[in-house]
Amino acid sequence: MTTESAINAALSRHTIAGLVLLAVAISTGCGKPTEPAKPAKPVETSMARFSLRGDLPKSRPSNFVGSEACRECHAAINDSFAKHPMGKSIGTPDQVETIETYPSGPIEVAGQRLYRVEDHDGIVMHHEYALTPAGEVAFDQAEPISFAVGSGQRGRAYLIFKDGTFRQSPIGWYSTDDRWDLSPGYTPDKHQRFQRRVGDGCLYCHAGQVDSIGHDRYAEQPFIEASISCERCHGPGEDHIAFHRSGPGKDQSLDPIINPDKLSVSARESVCNQCHLQGNFTIPRYGRSFNDFRPGDEMEDIFVCLVNPPSTRDGETSRVVSQVEQMRTSQCYIQSQSQLGCTSCHDPHAPAPSENRDQYYADRCNACHNDRGCSLPPADRQAAPASGSCIHCHMPADTQTNVPHTAQTDHRILRQPLEKRTRGAKPKSKSLAIEELQVFGDAKQIPTWEQSRAIGIAMMTQAWRTEDLNLARQAITKLIPATTIQAGPGAMIASLTPDIPALNEVASYLWLTDNPEAAAKCWTHILELAPKDETALSGMAMASRRFGDAKEANRYVDQVLSITPESPQWLTQKTKLLWEQEQFDEAFETAEKLLRADPTLVELRQWLADSYREKGKSDQADIHQQTLHRLQQAANK
Repeated sequence: MTTESAINAALSRHTIAGLVLLAVAISTGCGKPTEPAKPAKPVETSMARFSLRGDLPKSRPSNFVGSEACRECHAAINDSFAKHPMGKSIGTPDQVETIETYPSGPIEVAGQRLYRVEDHDGIVMHHEYALTPAGEVAFDQAEPISFAVGSGQRGRAYLIFKDGTFRQSPIGWYSTDDRWDLSPGYTPDKHQRFQRRVGDGCLYCHAGQVDSIGHDRYAEQPFIEASISCERCHGPGEDHIAFHRSGPGKDQSLDPIINPDKLSVSARESVCNQCHLQGNFTIPRYGRSFNDFRPGDEMEDIFVCLVNPPSTRDGETSRVVSQVEQMRTSQCYIQSQSQLGCTSCHDPHAPAPSENRDQYYADRCNACHNDRGCSLPPADRQAAPASGSCIHCHMPADTQTNVPHTAQTDHRILRQPLEKRTRGAKPKSKSLAIEELQVFGDAKQIPTWEQSRAIGIAMMTQAWRTEDLNLARQAITKLIPATTIQAGPGAMIASLTPDIPALNEVASYLWLTDNPEAAAKCWTHILELAPKDETALSGMAMASRRFGDAKEANRYVDQVLSITPESPQWLTQKTKLLWEQEQFDEAFETAEKLLRADPTLVELRQWLADSYREKGKSDQADIHQQTLHRLQQAANK
């Protein structure tokens, strides 16, 4: 295998896993193979007359004080909330309650790789490794866990924090089964290992407040407040504290703190929906980010959430969707004129008492149904397994899925009990037919162009993942009027400035439709607006390689690696560039770093062994050849 083909083979392993190009919240994609650049097409330079975007919206209030400041007056609620799953949403391994089994012993999943986890005085390590048929270790990669995500009620995920970015471990804990297994979204031997990036879209719902230094990048201490906090539901507290410290006798209606009970129904529910509404795509509105929602807002003020159309048929099995989407189809919600909400059944300050959970929820059902309770005779009602529990029959637990962010109990609150409904049918998966999706909530609050923008971003996300050129062409018509598309790439770029997420989608479209020069122009324009935009830097690195400009490619790859120093994709690119420039020692050093990030790259390891031997470094060559032999034995056992 030649040097070129060996490194290209290693690169291909990470095209899907690593590309951060061209889409909001894309963690997977498929890059086009490199080919000679076509002659440059003319791109317009006059842009001002095409602009479709107005001024960016104003920044949101950020005068947060942290939950400890609330304790002075609200100690009882503060202590109670600390026991709530939201109050335990994230923490370091030595801070959270230990519910896992340590050490784990070998964690076997279908495939060749094994896993184990260890806890050494609060320092938790996750291992991925492989053994030869003789029991020799082929490789053993260990990563220190920085944070455990989840209260542990149903399970936990685990994050590695390094160099300002979060990555997820492929191993998670499942409390319901009391075992370790692959995290949701991972399949044996075909996953992102320790390289799956976790960013704003995930941390927004699982953490209290992050210290952001850019999209999906964080300060050395990433959390201002780790777990979900008081201010996530009540808004920034500084003015509230100042109001009460300024003296007695004030009109309490002027207190600036948000009490969700006193909001409109839509705004009240939005406090919960900001995290508990999953949808198929959640796209921040123009100029907004995941961290911009404040209690008192409505979801539509900050997000365009695209969801499956509702289904209210009583006999249909549960869809794999969020609790909010299911509740909206329930007759309890519909017949109450939307007055039924999350807090009708759930106390946001305290978990349901485990010792009398069924009665706790029965009391909430009877708040509306006391005058016409259960139609079953009392003896039948109290018979096992329901034993008088309303939720056992009308909100049964869904044991058929471990899909995250989806309803774990049937929130449709069906009138017909479980025993009378179809058994054994699996929940329907979320549809990705984007043309069937609907805007959640009051679409009238969102301008038509912003609805179209969100649908365009969703379409282009899917088009990039699947390399669907037809879908990409549909997506661009949602983002930009036809007359502007006809005016050319320059007009398209100008029309969306300064909308960086949409501009990245334009670059995606231009690249997919084989206009790399215009795509590069779009990325360059983005970098003028946001010099550290990781998507645009990655795009320019890829484009420079395609244009044969090694110097520029090297510059952009270095900038991407300054953001993600352990990215296998970009370490591969860096190795290739260094070798082409005959900087052999630096290429070897970078390749070794790449193998520390991913020791499973057999093609790259073979290249290293051959190249070390070619350069007279036989000891290093032998080390890699022996490791390669063990990896091949493990793969074939």
